[in-house]
Amino acid sequence: WNPNVLATSSASVPGIVYSVYVTEGDTVFIGGQFTRVRTTTTLRNNIAAVTKTGTSTALAWNPNISADWYYSTTLRPPKVHSIQVLGSNVYAGGSFNLVGGNRIHNLAAIDRSSGSLLAWDPHVSHFTSSSPGVQTMLLLNSKLFVGGEFPSVNGVTRKAVAAINLSDNTISNWDPKIADTYGFDPYADKIAAFGSNVFVSGTFDTVGGQYRKNLVAINKYTAEPSSFLANENVGRITLLKVHDNKLYIGGDFTVLGDSARNKLACIDLATEQVTAWNPQLGGYSGHESVYAMSFPDEAIYLSGHFQTVRNKVRINLTAVDYLSGEPTNWDPNFWGSIELGIFDIEYNNSIIYIAGSFSQVGSTPRTCLAAIDEDGNIFPWNPTVGNPGYSLRVWDIEVIGSTIYI
Repeated sequence: WNPNVLATSSASVPGIVYSVYVTEGDTVFIGGQFTRVRTTTTLRNNIAAVTKTGTSTALAWNPNISADWYYSTTLRPPKVHSIQVLGSNVYAGGSFNLVGGNRIHNLAAIDRSSGSLLAWDPHVSHFTSSSPGVQTMLLLNSKLFVGGEFPSVNGVTRKAVAAINLSDNTISNWDPKIADTYGFDPYADKIAAFGSNVFVSGTFDTVGGQYRKNLVAINKYTAEPSSFLANENVGRITLLKVHDNKLYIGGDFTVLGDSARNKLACIDLATEQVTAWNPQLGGYSGHESVYAMSFPDEAIYLSGHFQTVRNKVRINLTAVDYLSGEPTNWDPNFWGSIELGIFDIEYNNSIIYIAGSFSQVGSTPRTCLAAIDEDGNIFPWNPTVGNPGYSLRVWDIEVIGSTIYI
């Protein structure tokens, strides 16, 4: 299975994939920054559909997402950051202003069968031509929540986040009024939800006129900021994940609530209190980070940039206890530095798959992808990601049945 995503007509210049959506059928939708898939002559601008089975045949589905303002390397090239699928519609969010030659800005609904643009234009605007537009999306009941860097949606002021009613394609009244009091453009890059709250992270310092620094819980009905997480002063958030009635937060902080937590914390969503779970990441003098987590029954697997977990050597990859955060004996001895890391981790059928920027795991050569068993042994599986002369990274990995998508 090889979609062979390319940036240009040259077979030696790889494209970039930001989003992969695997359907229950035989289709995989991919979005990113590329112009071709499968072959140097199969044109697919920034979004494509390929078969899930066999050699990943490129389907005729071709929305052709582009931008006519992209004429210089000083401007941000068009790209698709996020894909969501609901029924017969494919929603694509990113930075663009053309779909199939039709004018539309940063968010589009595309027919799942034909690839034709649907008659729906939320017109997500740009602060500037270099703004990333729509960065993330979350389907929640009959609404599509979008986050990114934008000042308005369909002419209505909605900074950084907005909600769209999919029942009638109107802009919802939900408006948390995210802002930055220093005059910078507010930005939202992660959205999660639980109960009546929508959790948003990004770059901002007020929500609804109340102080909220880069992380906020917003009521999904009223758009009012919750008192939950009200007084946190955090930097960039690298992970925002809900699992088993708990919110796991990774980012640039050393305290959350009234608890010392270095770069990673767990909040009980029933009590809205920081739990006792505390992996105590260390090793990079305050520059530790966590990018991904996986939750099998016996332990939580973490990946990112760190060298110690509760003062035990665990480089960029570890498994920890669900209750305490104490590292287990699982240790594949990942080799790395702060420049190298693991950006995604998936557990499937007793195998831990990792994706990132690295050249070996333990003493075993592995480039950007590896599979490890529950004893820490490296599996023979080795896709051999490579392209000499380029900085190699794999950002995302999905395991569906017996097939792995990257």
